[in-house]
Amino acid sequence: MMSTQHVPSAYTARDTMARYGMALGAVLLAAGGAGCAERGGEAVAPVQSEGAVVAAVNAIARAIALGMSRSPVRIAVRDAMRASPLTDHKLSFKDFAASSEGGPLIRAAASATGSSVEQLRARIAALPDLDFYVPSSAQRLTWQAGADYLVAVNIGGAGATSAYTADGTSRALDLWRSLPHETVLMLQSAETKSVRIVRQTSVAGSTIQDDNDGALSGSLLLRDKTGVSLTVGLADWQSRQGEIQRMTCLDDCGGGGGGGGGTPPPPPPQTYLENLNTFGVYDNGDPYETNEFEFRGMTANGTTEVLRIEGIPPNGYSYLHLHLIYAVPPMLVGGECSTTTYCGIAARETDGWPNPDDKWYFVYSNYPQSGTTCAAIPLGSNVENQEDKLRYFQLREDKCYNEPNLTVNFTWP
Repeated sequence: MMSTQHVPSAYTARDTMARYGMALGAVLLAAGGAGCAERGGEAVAPVQSEGAVVAAVNAIARAIALGMSRSPVRIAVRDAMRASPLTDHKLSFKDFAASSEGGPLIRAAASATGSSVEQLRARIAALPDLDFYVPSSAQRLTWQAGADYLVAVNIGGAGATSAYTADGTSRALDLWRSLPHETVLMLQSAETKSVRIVRQTSVAGSTIQDDNDGALSGSLLLRDKTGVSLTVGLADWQSRQGEIQRMTCLDDCGGGGGGGGGTPPPPPPQTYLENLNTFGVYDNGDPYETNEFEFRGMTANGTTEVLRIEGIPPNGYSYLHLHLIYAVPPMLVGGECSTTTYCGIAARETDGWPNPDDKWYFVYSNYPQSGTTCAAIPLGSNVENQEDKLRYFQLREDKCYNEPNLTVNFTWP
């Protein structure tokens, strides 16, 4: 991973679920309303259950695979993904299908399935939000819009088990066993996406991704004690530090606060998420997909900051040095936060609808007594006789008895 001194933006889990919609079984309304038809098109019924969503997305995936059998269509798809500034070069599928850039694919897919463009777009509009992208970075670096492709579906984190070929045939797919030589394009339950911090030059190219392209993206959400909130993209951090400082210095920074026309006071001391190491953290049942983490902190006065980082590999070390919160220890780390108490730092690996978020817990030795405890601890408390500025907190996914597969390290002045 690259190193950076910028800062990410974030969404709370509640914000994430609100964005993606509905609980299982909720009705997803088609564009224009249920039962209404485009001019000359078919009536598109709302898609309802998760099973119906999977079936409908598979039908769209097959249409895409058929449409991409033509070289100009594949080139248009590759170029659109190449131009995407978002995490893993993702495209928001609904937006892409409605855009001029997506026109070649939608026209070809409609023609190949005996549908009209209006009908196909209405069917896509009836679905929940989807991401359209190539999960494998190796394939993003090498695919040159050739005929060696597959189109797969992953809804709700179940993992893709089949994919469609250029002639519309369904073929078994097991990414855990091996990555096929064909490039896998995925239609997947949408997750939050942010602009990458370091991006390749915006010029034409033969592949989706260049060697000099960055992976890390994300955002920082600040909500002050009055309820005013500000979300700043990681890529925009440098240009928006003044806004952030004014928000965090309402009355806590000294020197007359953040208002007025004079020199603003220095920001309060801050804690950084310094390093992160993943050991087999596989998002959405896909061994090639990157991860999205949220680290949420709350200060004693109720100010909340949510650091969201995206593009984290399933296995590997990431040097980050990212602003986490304008506060220094003691803060609790390694447990879920309450909205009413000072609780410090909690971590989640977030997912799209309807896949639930993964929570992370800290287990430590009751040194010098025997036994262990699973609970949040005060950062800087020297638990297990270790210096917290230097230690890695070993976090466990979902259950305290699981093996640790995420380690995090914090620094502060």
